[in-house]
Amino acid sequence: MVVGKTGTANEVAIFVHLAEGGLSDTAVMDMMISNLQQQRQVTEQLRREAAIKRISVSQAVLDIMKYIHEHEQEDCLLVGFSSQKANPFREKSSCTLL
Repeated sequence: MVVGKTGTANEVAIFVHLAEGGLSDTAVMDMMISNLQQQRQVTEQLRREAAIKRISVSQAVLDIMKYIHEHEQEDCLLVGFSSQKANPFREKSSCTLL
């Protein structure tokens, strides 16, 4: 069995053990390819996350405060609702049995 350059010593030992346990070389190679694809996906995700622009918490808080102040007139919880029917938090009318 040929082992690619991408496998760690642990992975190689596991795949050798599987091959000795009765799995065909094709099955072991399929598992190695699947493992390699998973590792590539993880690497791609980590690269995407590393590329995200980061800002400090203090800057994020200032941005949130600015947004809140700019939109407070549109916030129904602060200024109220135009009518009781427009309030999605109103108590539902209950039906009483006679």
